[in-house]
Amino acid sequence: MQECSLKIQYPTHVSQQYKESITYAASIELFIHNIHTTQSSASILTLECERDRTFALLLLSAFTSYPVLALD
Repeated sequence: MQECSLKIQYPTHVSQQYKESITYAASIELFIHNIHTTQSSASILTLECERDRTFALLLLSAFTSYPVLALD
């Protein structure tokens, strides 16, 4: 199984603590849908597989404040 990552793109003017909080909230939202993540930085979530990443991108696209990108 290969790990995959997502990056939430924040504006440059937001604080590190704010980024970490929003990213953590996103991980909780994904956990509710049985997608397990680890938070490797203030804006990056690592998922267990590509299938989970695809589903996570779909779920997080509903939150239009910040774009979410798949990292390779």
